Amino acid sequence: LLSRIKELSLQVESGFSDTKKDGFLTGHDAFGRFEARYCLTSAGSITHHHEAKPGAARLRELQKKGSSGKLRCILTDPQSDQGLRRVFTENAEVKTASVHPSGSTFEPGPELYFSLIESIASAFQECLSE
Repeated sequence: LLSRIKELSLQVESGFSDTKKDGFLTGHDAFGRFEARYCLTSAGSITHHHEAKPGAARLRELQKKGSSGKLRCILTDPQSDQGLRRVFTENAEVKTASVHPSGSTFEPGPELYFSLIESIASAFQECLSE
């Protein structure tokens, strides 16, 4: 099991070798450990919890990031408010991707962890690719 986890980690790491590792927002604060492990630098999260809505000041702050030209990608989960996603993408060339942080869409069992990490990595890599 440990060797499979190491192999997966190396596979994910190599997938980030040709991508920029910054300039993205996440829907909420669910990916901090993933970002730290693979040296990704988030511009922030729209909310700090998936059930919370950002206030007006937070939206203004994030819109400034979006209009600065430095934001390239927004990763949200399928349950996120898609209207919030549009706030950041309507006037900018910002890619979007959907990512499932909980693994609830995967078959329970011994492969769930591997499927979840591969899915998260794939969403990040797709969104951050040039």
